[in-house]
Amino acid sequence: IAMQNLATLGSDLDLPLYMTEFQPRQPTLINTAWLIHNALSVAGVSAYIYWPLFWAPGAAPAPPVTLEDPSVPFSNPKGYVINDAYYPLWHYARFTESGWVRVEATVSHPEIKATAFISPAGNELTIVLINVGESEHALKISVPGFTAHTIAAYRTSGEDERRASIALDVPGVLLMPPRSLVTATLAR
Repeated sequence: IAMQNLATLGSDLDLPLYMTEFQPRQPTLINTAWLIHNALSVAGVSAYIYWPLFWAPGAAPAPPVTLEDPSVPFSNPKGYVINDAYYPLWHYARFTESGWVRVEATVSHPEIKATAFISPAGNELTIVLINVGESEHALKISVPGFTAHTIAAYRTSGEDERRASIALDVPGVLLMPPRSLVTATLAR
């Protein structure tokens, strides 16, 4: 309700809304993705800025990326650790660019949340899907008026699967494990 009220206020004042310097109290894979979805799809924000993206070791809760202390030898060869809160940001940002516009997306099951973006030329579409439930779902992607010649999908789920490229079981059908994220990219 609070996000709907923000959308109404922004509309009444004819002002764009931005989500800045905000993160879930307990940033996990799913609650971070769900918060971004609600900010974009319910409140209608024009930008979502996650704070903090990088943080020093020992920060609580863990940020998307933890930087190691440069004054001592790194325990990780790269000097940083990617935490689970990073992956929802990746799903929303990796396959959209400046000028892309959020478009309406609907799903047939209440446990699935969908946010979609179309390119300025109208020839590429990115759909971010979140399975917030405890059951697996098979989703058929159907975009009226948009005939895709190529489709790719990337999933983050479970303990080990992060940004994994996945095959569609049959044309246009995505398998979503419980508590998972899938980004589908379509191109004409």
